[in-house]
Formats: sequence, C-alpha cells, structure tokens
Amino acid sequence: IDAWKNQFGDVFTSGFSEEEIYIWRTLNRLEYKRLQQALAAQELTDDGFQEQICQTCVLWPSTEGTYWSTSSKAGTATTIAEQILQRSNFLAPNVAAFLVAKL
Repeated sequence: IDAWKNQFGDVFTSGFSEEEIYIWRTLNRLEYKRLQQALAAQELTDDGFQEQICQTCVLWPSTEGTYWSTSSKAGTATTIAEQILQRSNFLAPNVAAFLVAKL
C-alpha cells in the first residue's frame, strides 16, 4: 500500500463484504480525457466506460481482461466507478457548491 501511495498519492478501499474488497486510486485528468474520447468515438459503451475506469484505477485485486464484465457482480463496476469519480473530484453541483468559500 505504501508503494501505491508513493506512486499514485491517495489510495482508497471499498468493500462489499469481507471477501469482496477493492483497493483503488483516483483517475487523473489525462486518463479521464482518453476515456471520454473513446466514449465519444463510440469505442466504449456507458458500461464499458465504467469498466475502463475500474480497469485503470483498481490496484487490487488484479482485474485484468474481462473481469468487470464477466467475473464481478452486476453492480460492482458501476458502484466502484462512481466512487472513483467522486474521489477524483467529479461532484454533483449541489455538493460542489458547499466547497466554495467567500474570501
């Protein structure tokens, strides 16, 4: 975990049960732009976009290949992708408004 923190900065964990735990990092702007371009070019579906966010950012367990579409439970990639986006500062407007302070 320390090596991942040194490499990526913040590292997070999400758990659906004691057996189903994921360690992940946030998405950087360049990675997000590349995924958005693939989505716009219709190289990815919405589900594929979520799966690619997970493929990019989940550090453990190893989720190579088609893990997100064939081996995980149906909502896992959607939920983890949403958590990754939130921690990558993609917030709902009403939440983002609370982060503003008048100087």
